[in-house]
Amino acid sequence: MEFLYPPESDQNQNHVILLLVVAKSKRSKLFCYEWDCSTSLTTAALKGPGQGLHAEDQLPLLLVPLRKSTAFMLVTEKRLTIYRDILTGPAHAHVHFLSLQEPPEEPGISKNLPIWTQWARPMRNKAHSKLEDNIYLCREDGVVSFLEIKDQMGSMLDTTHKAGFLGVNINTSFAAIDVGFKAKTDIEHEPKDVSSVDMLIGGGDMSDGGRWSFGAREVAQRFDIIPNWTPLMDLTATDGPNPIRRSDQGQTRFFASTGRGSRHGRITEIRYGIEAVRKSHLSELQELAQIGITQLWVLNEADGGILVLLSYPTHTSLCIWGADEALDPMDGTDYEIAYDTMTIAAGMSAEDLIVQVTGNCVRASKSGMEAFNLEATILAACVRRNENERSQVNVLVAVRSQDGVHLRLGYFGTADQEILYHPIGGPVKLTSEPVYVSLELIGDDYFVIVGTLESTLQVFRVSPRADMIPAFEYNLDGEFAVCDSLAVLTMQSPSDIEHLLVCGLRNGATEVLRFNLKSPEDDLLSFCERLQIGSTTVTVAADNTRISRAIILCEQRLLCLEYPVDDFAKAQIPASLNNIWLTDTSLSELQQGKITTITQALSGFAQGLLFCVERSQIHMARISESSEPRMVPRHIHINGTPIRVLYSQLLKKLVVLFYQIGITHATQRNGIRVTPNLRSLKYKVMIVDPDVGSINPDLDQSNEINAKSVFEGKPGERFLGVSEWFPSDGKGLHHMLVVHTMVERPTPSESQGRILFFSATESGILSLKREYDAGSPVYALASYGHSSLVYSCGNNLCLFRVEFWEEESSGQASGRILQPIKCSLGTRGLHISTHEPLVYVTTDQNGLMVFRVEETKLVPHLNDANARDGFHHLTIPELSLTITSQKTCTIAGLWEPPKRRVDGSASTVFEAALPGSITRFRRIRRPPWQKSLRLDGSSAATSDPILGTSTNGAIYQFDILDESSRSLLRFIQNMALLDRVICPFRNDFAPRPRHLDPCVAREKNLHVDGDIIRRLLDRDAELTLQSMLERAPLPANRRGEEFDFDSAVSRQKRFAELARAAGVVDWESGEELMTAVISWIRFRLQIAL
Repeated sequence: MEFLYPPESDQNQNHVILLLVVAKSKRSKLFCYEWDCSTSLTTAALKGPGQGLHAEDQLPLLLVPLRKSTAFMLVTEKRLTIYRDILTGPAHAHVHFLSLQEPPEEPGISKNLPIWTQWARPMRNKAHSKLEDNIYLCREDGVVSFLEIKDQMGSMLDTTHKAGFLGVNINTSFAAIDVGFKAKTDIEHEPKDVSSVDMLIGGGDMSDGGRWSFGAREVAQRFDIIPNWTPLMDLTATDGPNPIRRSDQGQTRFFASTGRGSRHGRITEIRYGIEAVRKSHLSELQELAQIGITQLWVLNEADGGILVLLSYPTHTSLCIWGADEALDPMDGTDYEIAYDTMTIAAGMSAEDLIVQVTGNCVRASKSGMEAFNLEATILAACVRRNENERSQVNVLVAVRSQDGVHLRLGYFGTADQEILYHPIGGPVKLTSEPVYVSLELIGDDYFVIVGTLESTLQVFRVSPRADMIPAFEYNLDGEFAVCDSLAVLTMQSPSDIEHLLVCGLRNGATEVLRFNLKSPEDDLLSFCERLQIGSTTVTVAADNTRISRAIILCEQRLLCLEYPVDDFAKAQIPASLNNIWLTDTSLSELQQGKITTITQALSGFAQGLLFCVERSQIHMARISESSEPRMVPRHIHINGTPIRVLYSQLLKKLVVLFYQIGITHATQRNGIRVTPNLRSLKYKVMIVDPDVGSINPDLDQSNEINAKSVFEGKPGERFLGVSEWFPSDGKGLHHMLVVHTMVERPTPSESQGRILFFSATESGILSLKREYDAGSPVYALASYGHSSLVYSCGNNLCLFRVEFWEEESSGQASGRILQPIKCSLGTRGLHISTHEPLVYVTTDQNGLMVFRVEETKLVPHLNDANARDGFHHLTIPELSLTITSQKTCTIAGLWEPPKRRVDGSASTVFEAALPGSITRFRRIRRPPWQKSLRLDGSSAATSDPILGTSTNGAIYQFDILDESSRSLLRFIQNMALLDRVICPFRNDFAPRPRHLDPCVAREKNLHVDGDIIRRLLDRDAELTLQSMLERAPLPANRRGEEFDFDSAVSRQKRFAELARAAGVVDWESGEELMTAVISWIRFRLQIAL
């Protein structure tokens, strides 16, 4: 169905022409309707009885309206047909065969040839549009053709040619971007005048998308990458259920099998946070790797580059980073800095005056001038460019002398080709040992802030008379709560300005304090929030591009801290703390390593760039201006299509099951084809290091890069899954990788299956130790203890044990598989998990089935009362709860009652309908800062959440709620379903809840849709919630039934009762109640990924 362009002679702007291609009784016809849209739709008139299509055009792929002669184009696999003048009678057809049929870009990826999937019309000016119409056609493998259509031509089609190749798969997401006819751009690597090219955008289908420029007689050029991680076929995490060796204490990493084919098949690391796009990097800096860098400072532009000062434990180096992306040392140049010692602090004025602070002196130097030295024993220092006079540099130092420790403040400047130092006030004696000093401009005043070894912050105000006056002393709570760094954040709303002091402590915590300029001096600092980031020192730096954002470095992880600017004045607003992920548009497999030092450029062409030191390289990246976290996937390319992935807890590597497509080309004899082209799938297993990079699809596996070993299955054999098993021989644990397979045969009853046992070394070398013929396809498998495996074989559930003994001759352990125990499932088992002595099986027709393992048999223990077409499940033993997913896009919670029912069925405690089916469940750990305490002493988040993935790429987070929390959130959700602001697309005929406070008798009422609640937070939460509570009366539903709590008074009263029951508030003030509830919701809806 498409709207057609009216004839040029038609002056009626309300004239609408609609074309339908209708298939009925194995024939397709054209039906054309036209009407005046200023009148009723009932006036629409059908033009003629309908026109039949040629047999080759029966089911067209695309319908493209053309600008001239009310024409349109039908595109099929092999040809395109242009129809014109459909308003004046039967449309005249002009057939054009696609003679330039390009071969598939990746042969064998499908049994069929690629088809045309989408079209786009580029923007043209009016003069050009009157002469011709231009159309881009895109094929599913990324081939783009360009059509020139002219009305003067009898057949209308002037030329068609291949415009380029996108290098990605395209389904329906393909369009031309309107950039304007006078558009310019300053984006790097883009043409400055984009009006001379066509800009096309495409979303990848099982591959990444992007943005391309198509110019006349130019090769298509790609500028941006639109990441894509669909479909999510399998998911694994670095924290397994029963790790033999606990993974590192960092955050859990997630890996999924995504993409298709040798070009786009990859393992995708699922990452969530703020993206920092790498603009440049310096690598192979051996001095950084051998000695280690303590700090770096990005100074001013000089000689076409930018000055960078690097401080090592034993010396200092001054370098210039130029346009050639090289770091060239400038030692021995006109800048007379101290190169033979470590630098504590450094800075530079706008007039290129460098100030360097070391452990025994303050040195100021400028090209062509004699350096100025101030010698002293310096404990801590801060160098800051003067905000009012940028030619001056302020210097704050903590100096030790015979009289104790003093603070000294002054500034450097130049006059008459001479460097001058001007002290500001006199020295101020400190009573505690300083470890960090900072000079900060807060509001209109300068403040000196000192962090001491006694876990205190001492604040001094710089008075108009240039004296440092003690203002306040704040005690930091906790062991080793010593402030090593800080940043000042400014929240500027239309009504007020708030200042925050973010302190990085040695104990791995970040303490956030309010800087109360309007308060009396005895309350200058007040506690706001404490976030536990890790267990080692936290480095905090203000983001120069956003005054409300700070960058945090802890345990080699980069984080971004920001508070909602508009809502910060309200109590208990949680911080937005997200990971920062480095990406590179030309290197999708870029792995962010262990970052040790960060800084940010303050001026010049690199202003705002974040410099990160990682081992022997320095990254320069620009953080996204948006503080909204999003998916930032990282791809590890695989030479094939991955189907399963497992993270080995012992090897610390990924075990990948994938298949490759083999093509056996046809053979000819005397010009006659004797054998046809044959396409086969070769299933393989290999081990991949997740931190190394990608496998080059153009290299043979014998030239492996990070694939340590590859094992190929038998012809016709499919690998269905892989598990990790730690069998015990009584003396110790052994490590095995177990792969279960299916060998396809012409009839399903003849199909077979195997269980393959592999051993793997620390370096990742695979070795097949044994294979077990299961007799039927093995659809699922799991370990049961240290001597048994349980698996689904055909329609049976089987369990076999391994008996170990010690060989007398060699003293080595040997084993044999005992006769398996079997029981019938009646259908296939798709997923198995164990929790001794129980075995949980999700079947494809009978839902969840639970068996108890006894000596010689499997005894039915529990079953789902409903026959569900299961997909996956997750057991939570401490709650006697199992969450199951179905192919009908639903999930259900099954609870095992303490006393077994007569029929052995489980209780369905909740059900939820989702947009897509959940293929995998994973229980994940929350980041440590989400387990911090709120101001009222309660936990910000109660339990570890559950991650669910869907084939369409959606990732869901599920949380188990207590009854009081569920009641409050469900009450808010039911009100939101009636609100046009929160749910604008729910029509009057959609089912709506009659009860705002639903009873718990129905399982569907025990599910809260967090996406609806989050929409409330995005739409002026407090005002919207207040309006929902005050709205009266509520409209009746379509059956005329009135709602409970119809009046505003009853609704507000019930809302307050639910809030108090959930422990949100203990008071009844209306405004405070709204603020507390919204803050509580923000804490509950924190994303833990």
